Order: sequence, then C-alpha cells, then structure tokens
Amino acid sequence: MKVRGMGLSTVADCTAAYFGRDPKLLKMLSDSTGIHLLTNTRYYAAAKDRYVPKSAYGETPDQIADRWVAKFEFGIEGTGIRPGFIKIGIDGEPLSEIDAKIVRAAAITHRRTGLTIAAHTGNNPIAVSEQIRILGEEGVHPSAWIWVHAQNLESPLDLMSAAEAGAWIEIDGIREGMYANI
Repeated sequence: MKVRGMGLSTVADCTAAYFGRDPKLLKMLSDSTGIHLLTNTRYYAAAKDRYVPKSAYGETPDQIADRWVAKFEFGIEGTGIRPGFIKIGIDGEPLSEIDAKIVRAAAITHRRTGLTIAAHTGNNPIAVSEQIRILGEEGVHPSAWIWVHAQNLESPLDLMSAAEAGAWIEIDGIREGMYANI
C-alpha cells in the first residue's frame, strides 16, 4: 500500500459506537493493509447529547468507566478487539451535567487502563478548563488528555494555556494568517 510505504503505520479511527464504529471492519482493513488501526471506547455528548445512550443519564461515572474498562479488558461487543484510546465529545460551554459525567468517567477509565483521552472539544476554552479541572480532581494529569479540533480559536492564548498545563493539542488544519491578530 502506497501510504504504508511512505511511513504511515498507525491510524486512530474516532468513529463512535453510535455513529457506526465497526471493530471487525477495522481488523479486516488492518490485516489487508498492514496498517495498525486503533478503535476507541467512548460516549459522544456533542450534538446536543443525541448519541448518549439513555442508560448513561442514570449511571455514575464509575459505572460508565466500568463498562469502558470491560471493553479494554475483554474486547468490544464480543470481538476480542480492544480500544486503543478513549474518545469523548462534549457540547458547548460550560459543561452540562452529562458532559461532566462523561469527562469524569473518561478520567477514571484512564486511571484504570492508561488509555489516552481524546476530547472532541472544538472552539470551547471554557470547557477545556473545566475538563482539565475534572481530570485533576480524579488524579489524572492533563498529559493524558488531547484537545481535539482546537484550530478554530480566535487567539492561540487558550491553546498555550492548555499546553502549558500539559495537555496535548490536536489541530485539523492550519491556514495562512491563522493567528495574525496577535
């Protein structure tokens, strides 16, 4: 495969369980290409929570984490395929009750598995601060957390603040003059 020959060896697929995540398909593609494809465990609370299972509202963060940890230990939906990271999504600022619960569950899962947390946060520096605070309350260093889709901020100062705390920053694209106003 051409991209494999160019040095690409791993791809992290962020497709959520309720968006069509298919670990068996990823395994088949991985086996046929030689590229390591990572899947995830997660709840996606962005998009006004429409992809959060109803059961999550009545569960504690520990109960949600137990489910995610079981996927790490035993595989997703009986496939034996284990997630390589936690992907969460949250809505706009500030964090709603379900958003905060999912962040806390991700922190607990990280503590128990070592899986990195990739948080679909976008242009939401207030939610970033709240997530970093929750991580700290759960004894998780920000270096276990990635701010996903962070490219649409007006100023890089919020990015720098998160990076200085130890968080990772994921930017989908860089455009000319992106931060020319600083």
